[in-house]
Amino acid sequence: MNALSERVRPYLLPATTAVVAAVVFAVASRFLIDDTFITLSYARNLAFHGEWALVGGHPSNTATSPLNVLALAAGTFVVRDAVLACGIVFVLSCVATVVAFRRIALHQGFSTAFAPVTLALIVVNPVVSSSLGLEVILGTAILAWVAVFAMEHSPIALGVASGLAVVARVDLVVVAAALVLIRSAPLHRLWLSALAAAATALPWFFVSWVFLGSVVPDTVVIKTGQGAWGEWGFGNGLLMYLDIYPAATVLTAVVPILGALCLLAVPAVRRWRRATVLWAWAIGGVAYYAAYTLLEVPPYHWYYGVPAVAGTVMFVGAMFAAPTVVKSVGLAAAAAAGLAGAALWSWTAATDRVVPITTNHATANQYEDIGAQLPAYAGDKAVRSGGEIGALSYYCECLVVDKFSDRGALEADLRKKTAEPGVAGWLWRKNFHFLDFDALEQTGPIPLDYRLLRVNWMQESPPSFVDWPITSPWTGAGELHLTKPDASIPN
Repeated sequence: MNALSERVRPYLLPATTAVVAAVVFAVASRFLIDDTFITLSYARNLAFHGEWALVGGHPSNTATSPLNVLALAAGTFVVRDAVLACGIVFVLSCVATVVAFRRIALHQGFSTAFAPVTLALIVVNPVVSSSLGLEVILGTAILAWVAVFAMEHSPIALGVASGLAVVARVDLVVVAAALVLIRSAPLHRLWLSALAAAATALPWFFVSWVFLGSVVPDTVVIKTGQGAWGEWGFGNGLLMYLDIYPAATVLTAVVPILGALCLLAVPAVRRWRRATVLWAWAIGGVAYYAAYTLLEVPPYHWYYGVPAVAGTVMFVGAMFAAPTVVKSVGLAAAAAAGLAGAALWSWTAATDRVVPITTNHATANQYEDIGAQLPAYAGDKAVRSGGEIGALSYYCECLVVDKFSDRGALEADLRKKTAEPGVAGWLWRKNFHFLDFDALEQTGPIPLDYRLLRVNWMQESPPSFVDWPITSPWTGAGELHLTKPDASIPN
């Protein structure tokens, strides 16, 4: 019996994690945000039609995480349902993360409880729990294995994991680089890692460059072109969320901020100085935050996922390496934050039918209902989105268009990037080397037959064929109207 228990024990943690993650996603799948459905639409079109497109028949390149799309498409091809495939990828990502964290704990001499505690705090962090289906957990799993292979000095595996991180999301290179460089290895081993990373990542980027027309997704153009939301950019965006979602924002920030404070204390705490894998992750998170601040991108809540994860890893690891009293107090505070995060998610889902932090104009259920009804009014005609396209496109399976699905509508923005002066313009011209701008200009945007127009309760309702009530803690109550396209009416 003891021999059997010893053989079973290593599988208990991943098996338990899989069960809990499956339950979590089963509940959360009713509240996925709109951007998740952009990814799911890409995955479904790839799985069923072999197209890299948000809407069928119109190739686009606005999937921010190619690896997430590829993983979801593979799952969708097998199970024939993109949301179910999303749950499978989430569960596998959680299992991969907890196994990697257990390896880190064993290497650092921590209790193996470090693994489930850290993963639980990551998942219930409001910016992460509000972003399920996006690449936050997938990216966390890959970065966790980058940390493991850097820690164990496995150069080929380290390179493969680093390459996957970049395909999962280009900006993850910031954290991956911190993990690789701070966990220093002999130069020849770093060359092996670099070659393995190139062999892993370059095939995708070559395909994207030649066949999709750009190395990086067009969302880089869209998001950097949007700029700040008035006075709120990425650097100060949490203060905006603090005003609208105070409890969720505090719970988002408290553990990562404590992690950043632990990072500052590293020189003074001998055991923390030895835990370079932890503070490498934290430094990567700080660098990521700084880079996004300098880029002046909008403060979309899921952008804060990487710094939140990095700070959480640093804090929990620091507590497990701390003296008993500090460890007990710190982990108790973290547990309180985690329980509060789970309770907040449950409350907002049950009452407002949304995740703790949302910038969507409607609930997922409302978009599902509207998407299901839209074909009865629009048929196969082109409908301009009302500012959000993911869930409507997914549930409608019709021609909903905007810059995310119609590259012709984005052509002027892409040309503007190539016309930038200096090195930036040169890089953008190389990025779009294989994109046929003349064909895009000749084809132009998809001609619109209808448009969706969102109005709030204070605005006068426009003439429309049909309207649907929508609600959101972000925008308040309003209506979504199906109207004729009218250039005089702003989006």
